[in-house]
Amino acid sequence: MMMLNGKELGVNSNAEIPQFEPVNVDSSEPISVAPFFIMFSHIPNVTLYACGN
Repeated sequence: MMMLNGKELGVNSNAEIPQFEPVNVDSSEPISVAPFFIMFSHIPNVTLYACGN
């Protein structure tokens, strides 16, 4: 089963995917990701380096 923001992700009777509704969080708080989960995040006005610089 694929989940998106805590809701099961699937197509409707017209084979359309649902609207993607963002989850806004406090930018001063850490973001936790459970094991085996994938997270996509948009962090405006911040430069991040994933594998060094």
